[in-house]
Amino acid sequence: MSFKGLCKSQFFLLFLSLAFAYGDSNVLTNPGFENGTAGWSGRSCSIEAVTSPVHSGSGGAKVSGRTETWQGIKQSMLGKMVEGETYQIQGWVRLENASSDAVIVSFEQQDDSGTNYRSHCYCHR
Repeated sequence: MSFKGLCKSQFFLLFLSLAFAYGDSNVLTNPGFENGTAGWSGRSCSIEAVTSPVHSGSGGAKVSGRTETWQGIKQSMLGKMVEGETYQIQGWVRLENASSDAVIVSFEQQDDSGTNYRSHCYCHR
């Protein structure tokens, strides 16, 4: 499937962790979806809590209704991250209608200069 095909893929976000690189502190609210979708919202798409399949624990999230690559699940990091610190991101994604595709993690930054986006592409197999 091409990169453009990702925009029509439904996927399950089974687990996401944003933690200090040298510590075990997770700064996300409800990182394993154990409390449904609390703390999460859809970026121009639908999200729903699921109990199967899951990577670990009892929760996951299903994202659907995407028509563009930038659409997906999101969580505000405002007040959760410290400037100058290093953070590590890890997660598990399961594609429902493709055997493999690229997975993109993007960051929206809003400041006095406006809104900027930074994206990182990871291969999913």
